[in-house]
Amino acid sequence: MKATEAMKNKAASTQVDRRQFLVTASLVGGALLLKGALRPQEALASEESAATKVIALNAWLKIGTDDSVTIVVSQAEMGQGIRTTLPAVIAEELGADWSRVRLEDSPTDPAYRNPRINWQFTGNSESTPSFFDLMRQMGASAREMLIAAAAQKWRVDPSACHTEAGKVLHKNSRRSARFGDLVEAAAKITPPAKPKLKGEKEWTLLGKPLGRVENPAKIDGSAIFGLDFTLPGMVYAAVRQCPVFGGDVVSFDRSSIAGFPGIINVVRIPNGIAVVAESYWQAKSALDALNVTFNEGPAAGVSTDTLRDDYRRAMEDNEWLLVHVEGNADALHHEYPNVPLDKNTLPASGANAVKETYPTVFSQEYESQFLAHATMEPMNCTARVSSDAVEIWAPTQGQEITRLTLAGAFKLPKENIQVHAHFWEAALAGGSLLSTLRCNQHSSRKRLGGP
Repeated sequence: MKATEAMKNKAASTQVDRRQFLVTASLVGGALLLKGALRPQEALASEESAATKVIALNAWLKIGTDDSVTIVVSQAEMGQGIRTTLPAVIAEELGADWSRVRLEDSPTDPAYRNPRINWQFTGNSESTPSFFDLMRQMGASAREMLIAAAAQKWRVDPSACHTEAGKVLHKNSRRSARFGDLVEAAAKITPPAKPKLKGEKEWTLLGKPLGRVENPAKIDGSAIFGLDFTLPGMVYAAVRQCPVFGGDVVSFDRSSIAGFPGIINVVRIPNGIAVVAESYWQAKSALDALNVTFNEGPAAGVSTDTLRDDYRRAMEDNEWLLVHVEGNADALHHEYPNVPLDKNTLPASGANAVKETYPTVFSQEYESQFLAHATMEPMNCTARVSSDAVEIWAPTQGQEITRLTLAGAFKLPKENIQVHAHFWEAALAGGSLLSTLRCNQHSSRKRLGGP
């Protein structure tokens, strides 16, 4: 579902303004003006009032003096619901009013790395188990800071206060204060090292059905996917790579697309070709018609049959073991053939000795076909390249590897590479293949001198 041109223009200005707000842990205690931090379902809503202060209590959480709660999302939403799950964890511990929560995509920064693997990446079903405890701590830390600010104001014991629906409440006096009224004072309080977490019986969001926050925008067409994003004056490149890994372009016939409208250039790129035009459809249509000859290289003869034969030969040597013997450290080295074994043929002594008796040995082969990680959305990105910086907007699950890949391709410090993420439907292929496509597209744009 495509956004209208007006939607695209609005989205472009929102994304560019947002990137100027770099959230890191060192921002705790700072008061800032913020534009463009909108909920996914309000992606085209009006900008914040200039009078609103939005204050970071930690790298993941900001509260506005208008009572808005902005939660930073580092993980790529690819249909798994992580854009709902992780913000809900923070909101639960904070005691936020869920209807006032807004989401903001994180920059590429070490503060937003997966705490288990120390890498900013979405994949392997790791997001919830990796970030759950951290998100709870961030929400609980901010909650205790707000409670401490309220307790100082009322001169009461913080233990007599709690948060609920975006307010701090004092049980005995029934006084209450909105988060927006407390956030400036809370930002001056040192974050607790070990905030107390809520018990499961206190949860009001977690474990309960929640509507997916990004669904309304996806349904009404306002969600900005990679191909929806535009920059003023940008051109479009459609890329065709050699169908075999390790191959390259031998030649192409530029005259085969003579007369196609909007064509700006045809560019050789590593192991492929790119057609650059005034619109994506013009570029793609010309690319489909372009006569290109490829040299498929040393892997030209690789097929499902040859791979199956390779695996068969590997299985037939003596470095595989069909019988697992628990506790035998030498079991992986053996000299007997890799075929189903009768119990009487199992070695009784030596390094390969089997200590248990097996009445029957069963053998069965299983095969798994190769599957193309074909994407619903064509793999894509938008790039703005200058002599000393690269800025891209892309549907990607690997912001950090994208940054490092581009830094190497353009021989720039990684700090000069800015990566902005979008909604995407590129799934698993995005993480493994998109880096190559980005480099190719960027090479084309670099020669053109424009986005």
